[in-house]
Order: sequence, then C-alpha cells, then structure tokens
Amino acid sequence: MSTIKTNAIQTVAGKPILNSTGSILQVVSTTKTDTFTVATTTYTDVTGLSASITPSSTSSKIHIMCYIHCISNSQQANYMRITRGGSTISGSLSSAGSATGTAVAIQSSSGFITYAGAPYQVTPLTLDYLDSPASTASQTYQVQVRGGSSANNVYVNYQGASTTNNNNADFGYYVSSITLLEVSA
Repeated sequence: MSTIKTNAIQTVAGKPILNSTGSILQVVSTTKTDTFTVATTTYTDVTGLSASITPSSTSSKIHIMCYIHCISNSQQANYMRITRGGSTISGSLSSAGSATGTAVAIQSSSGFITYAGAPYQVTPLTLDYLDSPASTASQTYQVQVRGGSSANNVYVNYQGASTTNNNNADFGYYVSSITLLEVSA
C-alpha cells in the first residue's frame, strides 16, 4: 500500500483546494418519517429529529439546515428552534416574534396563523443557521417545537386533512429533516 503526504493541494493560481475556508468537510443528516404530537407552549424535543457531528477543528462552523412540516388544531402559530447539547445556542434567539408573529434566526415560527374554521393546514417551518461550537467534541443538535397557546396542539408530519385520517395517499406524506454541514473556517 502506498501513502502520499503533502502539506497542501493548490490550483494553478495558488489557491487551496482541500480544507480551504468555506470547504464542506462533512455532512450529517437525519430524516423523520413518522409523526409527533405535542400540546404545550414550552419548547419540547421532537423525537427522532436530531443529528450529531464531530468538528475536525475548533475553528470549524456548523451550517444547520432544518425543514419540518407542522399543523395545528387551533388558530395559533407553531414555533421551532434548535438546541446544541441541550442548551439554546447563545445569541440565536430573536427578540422579534410572538404567538401571532414571526421570529428569525434559530427560532422560527410558521409565519402565519390558520384562518377561522380551517385548522390542520400544513405549515413548513424552515431554519438556516451558521453555528460556531468552538470544539472538536461531538455536537448534538436537536429540533424542538411549541404551540402558540396552551390550546394549540402541534402535529409534526401529519397530513393536512386531519390528524385522525393520516393514511390517505391522495394527500401525500410528509417528512422532516435536519442537516449539519461542517464548514472550514
């Protein structure tokens, strides 16, 4: 077996090719295909929707992308956030937003409220955030959701028609996911 060792690989122009700033070093993804329900105004872990990544350097960034399908049984917004190691990521929560509005950064809301007489409308929640864990230890990112009021049930990956009739192929099936990309810095 042969081994090739080098300090760097560069383009003709002298720019690094491997492990240069902005290079994607690894990708980890989790897809949730089953359903989840919670009725609370407190953020709660979505079972089966987390991902772990071990950065190769303390200077690496972790690009978090999350896509989750939620519906509600009431006229309230659904909210999502991501935690790292069980704690809210520092500086990631927006001061904007309420049960009737939107929030940004690592905390995301549905952005609208279902209109009167029309609960159970599918609302995609998305999140895109660049985190700096400053560690080479394994990092676990967990998706959490909550309702906008105590009467608000949050249903993840349910079909839009109702929560009791969730096996109708005509409505399609929903999946949610979280993807982590280690970005060299």
